[in-house]
Amino acid sequence: MPVYLHAIASAVPETAYPQSVIRDVIRAQPELGRLGRRLTTSIFNASGIDRRHSVVRDFLGPAGDPPGLFYDPGTGRMLTPGTGARNDFYVPHATELFVRAARTALEAAPHLGATDVTHVVTVSCTGFFAPGPDYALVRALGLPAGAHRFHVGFMGCYAAFPALKMARAFCEADPRAVVLVVCAELCTIHMHSANDPDTLIANSVFADGAAAALVAARPPAAGTPALRLDRFETTLTPPGVGEADMAWTVGDQGYDMVLSTYVPDIIESHIGGALAPLLGGPRGPGDAAHRGVERWAVHPGGRSILDRVQGALALSDEQMRPSREVLRRYGNMSSATVLFILEDLLREAGGGGRGAGVRDGLRPRPDRGVGPDDAAVRARLMHPDLSRRAAHLRERMDDPNCDLPSLERTYAQFGTVNVLVAGWRRVYRRELRPHLPPGRTLTLLDIGCGGGDVARGLARWARRDGRRLRVTAIDADERAVAYATGLAADPDVTFRRALSSDLVREGQGFDFVISNHLLHHLTDAELGALLRDSEALGRVRVVHSDLARHALAYRAFSAGARLFRGSFIREDGLLSIRRSHTARELAALAPPGWQVQPLVPFRLLLTRAGPHA
Repeated sequence: MPVYLHAIASAVPETAYPQSVIRDVIRAQPELGRLGRRLTTSIFNASGIDRRHSVVRDFLGPAGDPPGLFYDPGTGRMLTPGTGARNDFYVPHATELFVRAARTALEAAPHLGATDVTHVVTVSCTGFFAPGPDYALVRALGLPAGAHRFHVGFMGCYAAFPALKMARAFCEADPRAVVLVVCAELCTIHMHSANDPDTLIANSVFADGAAAALVAARPPAAGTPALRLDRFETTLTPPGVGEADMAWTVGDQGYDMVLSTYVPDIIESHIGGALAPLLGGPRGPGDAAHRGVERWAVHPGGRSILDRVQGALALSDEQMRPSREVLRRYGNMSSATVLFILEDLLREAGGGGRGAGVRDGLRPRPDRGVGPDDAAVRARLMHPDLSRRAAHLRERMDDPNCDLPSLERTYAQFGTVNVLVAGWRRVYRRELRPHLPPGRTLTLLDIGCGGGDVARGLARWARRDGRRLRVTAIDADERAVAYATGLAADPDVTFRRALSSDLVREGQGFDFVISNHLLHHLTDAELGALLRDSEALGRVRVVHSDLARHALAYRAFSAGARLFRGSFIREDGLLSIRRSHTARELAALAPPGWQVQPLVPFRLLLTRAGPHA
């Protein structure tokens, strides 16, 4: 039995703030450090949002106004009301939006009156009260007292989907049913100031709004556009992937939102698998199954999320336009947002042309699929394909236009990651120290030095052992060299922007040549060139250390790297594992004279003895 979404109507608070206004308020908070202020500017300016609506009017007050609940115009300080005070503020303002959106939806469907409504489903994750919004709607709109009432609470941005699925199930069970679904979110009442990048990202995207939809099995009137609800699917990412990157918890001063920088990569990695059951069959983004879907409503969790979905599914700018426009005009209103997009699509269809009539080519699609599921939906664990090297993937830090503060924090965290993962102290003792005679100064070249922590560590360990290494650390990326040279100087380490081929042309030579986590960045041809340069440059020993691709390595790093916030460590680390070699693959690429040594856990050394070994 077909079930239709007959009408959608949205409602937003009267107050709307240009993105620059909230950016400047956040930047001015005294608890933000220099990095926090820089992050605020870059995050807000790259958000793809022009303005956001809010029930909070405090930020509009002139300097002489008395303090509001959330902001003191006189001091420019954001205030810190408790969760109870915020929830008290939520109750009347959310109720007004619930009622206004629902009333407008009923007015948009004259063939479905208030007395026809048999079920009410309300959705919100930004506040609670009882009797709840479902009760308020029945009273305010004159709905039948016997209407069945339900509330979907604290499910986050994807909650509109289970609500619509409930509505379809009610209509399939009773063809006479008319279901009113209303989502309302007041995200901005939980905004607070902190240096934490996740908090800054949340402050830059979330907004307030509501949307209502009328669902029924009766066919739409002739010439009236509607959406047919064909299928719903829910999927989960692998255990440990995503739970800590999108989280919404109750704190003492409002709700604490986590929307980490790793979310876009998680979505990009798993969106193909999420679509497969929805479209039927084990298809991925490389297949043509989704190409037949003409119109798309992609939840705009942020601009980078939309960018990753578009790239992974090869969608056109026109297919992404409705989602990007809602983000630009309204921001992310959590559960209500996808209904704003569908409302725009229905409005366009009502203008005639190819979109007129019942749209069965537009299907509500699964949201990001990370988070708890229930027993009523089919869950599928999604794992990246690690059977072959994903050399086509590009890491964020390799992007010349990536966010500079995040990149610098990545360099800063490399030292900890390399201690935990790379094991260079063990490599030094086994591969280098036996060739370091006391009383002599030998030279070492570090290719692709990144933040310089390995180069500094090797020089320091040699000094402690009564030996001396003069280290030249090179990187092709000027940002890495600038970061490394900006740290405290080590008398035995010199940083330089260069390629290994530059040093070969200069006729230079070194006792040792090393690299760390460089090989997986290279194509097969580039790897061959690096090994030729290494042979020409290394007199005693060449040691290239890299990751070994393995499913357990991927899962372990996915779980452990959640500790690294505000950088590309986790996102790029998972991509690095997918791009890395197995021992057999690396051995097949290595020329004669090179040896591949597997190390525990999940490491590979590619070594060669030089002519002076």
